[in-house]
Amino acid sequence: MFSPFLLCFYLVNGILVQSLTIVETAQATPSLSTLVTVLTTPGYEPLLDALSNPGTFTVFAPNNDAFAKAGLDLNDVEKNTATILMHVLGSVVMAGDLVAVQFPETLSVGPRYVNLAGAGQRLFIEKERDNVYIYYSNVRAQVVLADVVCSNGVVHVIDEVIMLPPVISKSILYSGLNTLSRAITKAGLGNLVDTTAGITIFAPSDTAFRLAGIVVDDTPVETLVAVLSNHVVTTNLYTPDIVDGATVTSLGGGTLTLRIDAGRVYVNNAQVRVANVLVRNGVAHFIDQVLLPSRFNVTTQ
Repeated sequence: MFSPFLLCFYLVNGILVQSLTIVETAQATPSLSTLVTVLTTPGYEPLLDALSNPGTFTVFAPNNDAFAKAGLDLNDVEKNTATILMHVLGSVVMAGDLVAVQFPETLSVGPRYVNLAGAGQRLFIEKERDNVYIYYSNVRAQVVLADVVCSNGVVHVIDEVIMLPPVISKSILYSGLNTLSRAITKAGLGNLVDTTAGITIFAPSDTAFRLAGIVVDDTPVETLVAVLSNHVVTTNLYTPDIVDGATVTSLGGGTLTLRIDAGRVYVNNAQVRVANVLVRNGVAHFIDQVLLPSRFNVTTQ
């Protein structure tokens, strides 16, 4: 089968580079024809121009099967632009440069879909031996062809379209954290956790609330506000950045101690059971205990 990757190569510092741009490479690759259709649809000219011009881009390019599964509505230019830019990094990252887990910043900054204090939405990338995966929601995209070096960057072909993450309240609800969802609603904190830029939320499970003796319907609003505020940190904390013994201050003013023990991450005495759930305005970690404020007895409130 004809391959565009055999054409127009030249050497730069010993690396074989093709003279085709990222867009030209996609146009010459049958399995990327849907991506080309998106880029050449009226309204997407800024994307087309950006990836055609000189630069240092890394593009995780969804193949045709990925787009077929995603079923994007090309009329929603703003959302699709934010989605596609979530597949683009502003520097060249070869597969060999990746470590076990990383969260690189993408070029997706559209304010309707990203709220990270001006930073781009992050990707959750994991490398296992020679395999590279990107995680979002409950889906795992895999790099099926890596390191296609172009004149303005590098392309890695993937088998899923990486969707924009939801707001925190929806992520919590979709993940089955029903007690936390009801507690946030009753406390009137939904807008706060959904719109505060660049936060981390430690999200207790339903079992954690039961063990803490917290029944949402029977708990005063001010008590729920105090408890829930102790689970929010106004900065992004991804697990590779967590240092054993570090402390952070919660939104409620409490001190949270972060620990790493045998590869497991803890906040105070709660263990992180599901880590690095990306949301529109930050990241969530699901934990197995409620982080009660210091000298706080929920039964007396």
